[in-house]
Amino acid sequence: ESAVTRTVGLVYQRGQIHRFRASLDLADTRKSGELQFLNEQGIVNLESLFPGRVSRAAPAAGESIGRIRSVLTGTFNLAYRQSQNWTTALDYAWTECLGGRLDVYGRWLMFRRYDLQILPGGPTVDELGSPDGVTAGLLRHRVNFGAGWSTRYYGFGWDGHYFHSRVL
Repeated sequence: ESAVTRTVGLVYQRGQIHRFRASLDLADTRKSGELQFLNEQGIVNLESLFPGRVSRAAPAAGESIGRIRSVLTGTFNLAYRQSQNWTTALDYAWTECLGGRLDVYGRWLMFRRYDLQILPGGPTVDELGSPDGVTAGLLRHRVNFGAGWSTRYYGFGWDGHYFHSRVL
C-alpha cells in the first residue's frame, strides 16, 4: 500500500474565560494497493469482477441465473483511490459558568470527492454520486455536535450526530 495525503488548514483561537476556537481543514488523499474487505453483499454487487467468489446453482426453469450457494468474502487490494474532504470544527468554552465549565462543540466532515478504481485498467467509480457497493458506509456529510457542563464533582451533557443519506 502506498499513500500520500496533502492537507492545509486554518485555526482561529481567542479568549480566556470565554474561549472560542474555529478550524477548517482540507485533505486530499491518494492511495494505491489499499486493503479493502468485501462482505457478502459487496462480493455479489461486484460478481462480474470477482466471478470465482460466487458459487451459483444451475438456473431453474424460467430463471436466467441460478441461486447463490456460497460467497467467498475477503480482503483484496484496490488499484487506486482519491478522496478529498473538508473538516470544520467550532468550539466554545465558558470556564466560569455557574461554578463549573460549559463546553459547546460542533464538527462537520464533508467528502467532496471519493473516486475508486477497483482493478488496474478498470473504470474509476464515483463512490459518492453512483456507488458500486465497495465502500459501504461512506457518507458525503457527517456532523457531530454537543454540549456539556461539569464541575469537579458533577457533570452532564448531550451529544448528537447527523449522517447524510447515501446513494444506493
